[in-house]
Amino acid sequence: LEELKKDNYEQKETKRQREKRLFEEEQQQEEEEKNLTVEQRMERLQAKREKKKMEEDANKAIMENSLKVANRSKLQRLDEVAQSLLMVIGGVNVKQTTYIIDAERHLTSTVKEVTTGIGIAHRAQALEVLWAFSFKGDEYKVRILRAGGVAIMAKILDDFEEKAAHPEKLDEQLLFRSALTMLRSLSISAECVPALLKLSITERCLGLLDDLRFAHSWPIALECLTGLASGSKAERKRMQSELGVIRRVLGTPQGDAFSMDGLLKTGLEPYAHSGLKLVEALLTREEVRVRVLTETRAAFLFRSVLSSEAIELKASVCRLMLRLCDTVWCREELKKHRLEHMICDVFLSSGSALAIAATGMALAALVSSTDEHVVRLAGPRAIAIVKAHKKTDGFDDVHVIVPAVLNIIRALARQRSMQERVVGEGLVPKLIFLCGHDDASPVTKEHAMHVLGSVALQRTHHHLMKSNENFLPDLLVLMKMGELGQRQAAARTLQHLTSEDGTAYRVRMAEYRHIRLGVRGVDADVWTGLSAVAELVMPGESQELQEHGAGILRNMLGLEEVRVKVMIKAGSPDGVLQRLIGVADRGSIPGKMHAAAALGNLCTTDERREACVSVGAAVPLVKILSGEGRDPVGVAGDGEFLTEARVCAARTLVSLAYNEDRCDDIVNAGVLAKLPYLLLSRDKTLRVYAAKCLRNLCAWRGPAKDASQVPPLLEAIEQALKHEDNKLREELMGAVANLTLNSNDFEALLTPTMCRMVAQVALKGSPAARVSAAMTARHVAEVKQPSYVQALGTRMVTALIDMLLVDPEEREGCAESAAGALARMVACDASMCPRIVDLGGLSRLVELLRIGVDSARLQACKAILLLVVEESYRIMLLQLGGIDAARTALAKFEQDSNLARMIIDSLAVGNFTPVKGHECERRIGARAATRNAAIGRYWDEVDREAKRPAKEAAPGGPLRGNQTSPGTRSPYALRPPQLANHPQTLVIDHDSPAAALVARRHEAAGVR
Repeated sequence: LEELKKDNYEQKETKRQREKRLFEEEQQQEEEEKNLTVEQRMERLQAKREKKKMEEDANKAIMENSLKVANRSKLQRLDEVAQSLLMVIGGVNVKQTTYIIDAERHLTSTVKEVTTGIGIAHRAQALEVLWAFSFKGDEYKVRILRAGGVAIMAKILDDFEEKAAHPEKLDEQLLFRSALTMLRSLSISAECVPALLKLSITERCLGLLDDLRFAHSWPIALECLTGLASGSKAERKRMQSELGVIRRVLGTPQGDAFSMDGLLKTGLEPYAHSGLKLVEALLTREEVRVRVLTETRAAFLFRSVLSSEAIELKASVCRLMLRLCDTVWCREELKKHRLEHMICDVFLSSGSALAIAATGMALAALVSSTDEHVVRLAGPRAIAIVKAHKKTDGFDDVHVIVPAVLNIIRALARQRSMQERVVGEGLVPKLIFLCGHDDASPVTKEHAMHVLGSVALQRTHHHLMKSNENFLPDLLVLMKMGELGQRQAAARTLQHLTSEDGTAYRVRMAEYRHIRLGVRGVDADVWTGLSAVAELVMPGESQELQEHGAGILRNMLGLEEVRVKVMIKAGSPDGVLQRLIGVADRGSIPGKMHAAAALGNLCTTDERREACVSVGAAVPLVKILSGEGRDPVGVAGDGEFLTEARVCAARTLVSLAYNEDRCDDIVNAGVLAKLPYLLLSRDKTLRVYAAKCLRNLCAWRGPAKDASQVPPLLEAIEQALKHEDNKLREELMGAVANLTLNSNDFEALLTPTMCRMVAQVALKGSPAARVSAAMTARHVAEVKQPSYVQALGTRMVTALIDMLLVDPEEREGCAESAAGALARMVACDASMCPRIVDLGGLSRLVELLRIGVDSARLQACKAILLLVVEESYRIMLLQLGGIDAARTALAKFEQDSNLARMIIDSLAVGNFTPVKGHECERRIGARAATRNAAIGRYWDEVDREAKRPAKEAAPGGPLRGNQTSPGTRSPYALRPPQLANHPQTLVIDHDSPAAALVARRHEAAGVR
């Protein structure tokens, strides 16, 4: 006792000294820290943290070692239990007894007593105990496997096969079935399956199915085969290739003696249930699913089961049909048998959770988006079940029935009538509650969110969700932190909610901030709504998540606030811009569509366009434009979004082509090789945006030269100009005008077809297209090559003259463009003067001087000055009132115009040559005669053409007759009524000032 007291005192004293020493050390550290700098304090703090972490790691390693030791001892005990049970099952019992021989020297002796001839009943009981032992988990099954349990079970099957077939030997049957049951339990573990296959357990089970004497063991054998098929891919393929087991269960069209139909009629439901589970496990490949419907009596069997009273079998059949619906052809075949209506009847009449769940999944897989009958029948009950759900419901109601019923509503909500029913019966608040409830299962949240996403397809229903203050936080949390299915459903819903034109909800979503304070063992979590959306388009996410994320960003980037935030990290490899480019390059077709549109919404300024092209946005956009076949609309694939994706890509490329450097990058990406196919597409919008893209690219010299070297592109332009679409013609004529301005390859551009189409557009096109056509003629004339001007032809001159009085008071309108083109054509080729005058161009130019806008008058002055170089044309100009028109123009010019004064001076009295007056009259008369003869020949040709059938087909349509009929004027006519503005007789009017002037000059020269 004294020694104990002394030891206790010493321990207490040692503890006090240690505490005192620690206290003094802490005081000393505090004194030292007062004199330390901030950096030194941080270093000490970091050292303390590292020391603490090392201690925690050491403690953790000690705990792990302790657990390993404990686990090892536990496994040793399990091995002993398994070995002892297997010895009893094998018919041998070993009893081990240990005796103490010498206590002082600790000597013992072990005696083993081996007992043989254990009864069959005891062995069967030991098998039941071993089955309970294996039921605890895979770890226990592995103990049995390592102790040689599979070999012992196989030996029992061999030894008692004949005896178990005898109906009077019940003990042998019990032992045989118990061994088979043990093998079924082991087949569930993947580690045990190879050992079972090695001992040919599959062949043993199949042999039992072929022997009617073992009918009592058929369910166990079928379940054992199910486990082997699920655990081994090779064994499953072997069963699928032969299809014998499936035919054995489902029957063949010829009928089998022991088919499933026969089992149903005899009331052996357990047998049928096990067989259906085996068939369900084997339906993993599409070809097997197709063969099941074509080579067995599956469809007839399904109808037979659904019309029976077997609830479990109905559930099994529904699960089997659910697996078959993974193949589209099988789904359509099942719908031909109207099985969805039978499943709907089962759903309406069943009351168990198992039946409701199974029929719900099958009905959701089979129902189509146009089946109103199922909506009317199943919709009300499904909504009623969900609305009746309470927090106090049991496990089956919460985790089985509600998810299955929500799955039905999810499938039916693709129809607008079901969406209206969900809203009308007040189910939306309940669905919002389920999405944010902590006790709701993940499947329930996923299905509820999918239903809300379908309801959000109609913008009129958005207010129901936006008015709920808790819905947006729950939606964003589920989209960021939920499981994959939940995230996809939440992203789909948010994409539909942000599609509305209003900005308030989108701003609220982008600025939402989620804050969760850190607690012990849990770090703080802070993120915003925009960052949660940006995570959806990360490279590692699924294609569906990337698709919905790109769709949300497409809607959000319509706001300038969001565009500014996105462009903060535009050059970062992990920025939103790079992620969108990745989706446009490697995503699904809808994902590419949304990503291309989002990039287009983002590129609103030159800086943003520069950033997009510099990081490689052009290459994936050009890839979207490419496709198989001549017409992208006809390419195999997701046709619903394929054309729209190309439209979005072309629209974005139009925005990116804003300067020459960026256009060179786009051309280098290969866009010129894709545009010919797009210009000839059957989709109107795609053609227009392809033409816009070409127009913007050709606005720069380098891309325009490259485009002129692509013959298929020029041919496509010629063909596309034949369309009657005014918008397409406007953009294409703008592209042609840019090509003629920036490219010198006129030999390739000015083909007869191209010249004819340009003239046709100049005659019949919209005002903008006619302006572009006139600019094309102007650019051609500015090259100063008469042959190019002659290639445009008389039809182009006629069209330009017709445009002279179209919108004369509009700046850069038809009149101004036509006058400028005519002036350049005359300057390039003087032989155009008689043609322009004969077609009535001079009178229209004079009229344009009177009524046109200043810029149009300026171009008219240029054209008139170039036309009146010859004295005969000056005389005509005098008769047309050229001096008055020039004075009117001079008075209306905002700035003094020397060109108008030059016209007035050229028409002054002293500028005519009297000697050549008679020559002037002869020229005027000869030209008038030539003009009248040309008009007569033209109308004769029109009459002949009216009686001749059409020889050409209209572009994109059937053959049409000649548009010129007797009694109507062709749009390309020389317009004889307009020639009335000119002197059509051979003699000048003697009452005019010009005639008096000519007469005086003749008298002075002695000319009669």
